[in-house]
Amino acid sequence: MTGMRAIFTGETMTSPESSSINTTRLNELLERHNIPGVSVAVLDQNRVSQYVAGVTNVNTGIPVTKDTIFLIGSITKVLTTTLVMQLVDQGAIDLDQSVRHYLPTFALADPESTERVTVRHLLTHTSGIAGDFLQDFGRGDDAVTRYVESLSTLPILHEVGKQFSYSNSGFMVAGKLVEELTGQTWHDALRTRLLEPLGLRSTVTLPEDALRYSVAVAHRQTAGAFEVGEMWREFHAGAPAGFTPYATPTDLLTFAKFHLDRGLAPDGTRILSEKSAALMQEPQVQSIPSGPFDVSGWGLGWILNRYGSEPVMGHNGGSSASLRVLPERQCAIAVLTNASGGVNLGRDVISDIVQEKFGLAIPNGPESFPAESSTQLANYAGTYQHLGYSASIEHNNGQLEMVTGARGSQPEERVPLDEIDPSTFRGNFRDRGYAKISFLEFDTNGQPGYLHTGLRAYRRIS
Repeated sequence: MTGMRAIFTGETMTSPESSSINTTRLNELLERHNIPGVSVAVLDQNRVSQYVAGVTNVNTGIPVTKDTIFLIGSITKVLTTTLVMQLVDQGAIDLDQSVRHYLPTFALADPESTERVTVRHLLTHTSGIAGDFLQDFGRGDDAVTRYVESLSTLPILHEVGKQFSYSNSGFMVAGKLVEELTGQTWHDALRTRLLEPLGLRSTVTLPEDALRYSVAVAHRQTAGAFEVGEMWREFHAGAPAGFTPYATPTDLLTFAKFHLDRGLAPDGTRILSEKSAALMQEPQVQSIPSGPFDVSGWGLGWILNRYGSEPVMGHNGGSSASLRVLPERQCAIAVLTNASGGVNLGRDVISDIVQEKFGLAIPNGPESFPAESSTQLANYAGTYQHLGYSASIEHNNGQLEMVTGARGSQPEERVPLDEIDPSTFRGNFRDRGYAKISFLEFDTNGQPGYLHTGLRAYRRIS
């Protein structure tokens, strides 16, 4: 690792059954993936084990402990969905009702699309609201309200309900629904309606609250070395989508166990109806055009995965945090890190555990590809855009290559694409490993209208 000493402390609530996660293995993974620190927690039936390694901050060298909190990123979306489903239980929300029914001032640039967006569309990333509109509105209690009002000039990305495209923006609207119907800020609603009833004492959403804990600060790489800095924009209005919350992996396991128990808190109190907990785990979107090869669909909030024939649910937090839940095994695994690329470390940890415990493998896509293709790959070349983010597809000597520009401290990335079928390809990406991308909505000339990568739809612009 760059500029740090690997430190490991194994912490368990019970004696761990797994031998795959140990001092040697975790430090090896920190070195391999060049990550400063990691905290792992494993729920197996009712037994919890925790393991930590590395440092919270490369400037101070303070070691990660079992009580260190990490940014959990978009894992927060499952918490926000749970708050919405509590309102469904109360009869305050109908999932298939228009968002404007509850938020009359909600508006997008296209009035017809505005009227068609339902609550279910928000929770399943099918609203067509471009996902990465990340406008900051300060620290006031009206930040989420002001953010939602700013969407009135945002063009629709695709027809409402026609595609899946991951939308942080949609979850900020869901956060505003929570505020409107509870009369609380999203932060207070989360604390009083979910965190406190579940006993999640090490989950916080505000930086001043994080000061009470050992904090694994975010890191970014510059010129090959780590510096303390944001992995993603940590702005107040983005909290319902996951831009500010911190937690320990054991708190995430308590939350996972709450969903495994179909809405029951650890003390037996019902916090969410069994019907709503089950609905969150049911497929709402049957297939996803891009992303990891284990993603089989989407529930309400939950990503639905599959390891072979085994159903799995979970969520990632940016490219640094991972949560996976295996309902049939009563098992959950949380892996939190403090640098981009940590999901690759998390995947290795999760793979080790599920292979050893259950003989399961996480799919990486096909191992072989068609020797020859009749696909007119030159038709795919062009520039595709999602708000201010763009990706280019180049065609050279019968090979497609995806090119993304430099972003912040991340340099340009060029990824060769291997054809699986005429619309589906595999690439090996820097921060997410092997992943699927797709081309969608072909015209009569065989040119795709969309590139789908990183779970997002990019519209062709040239």
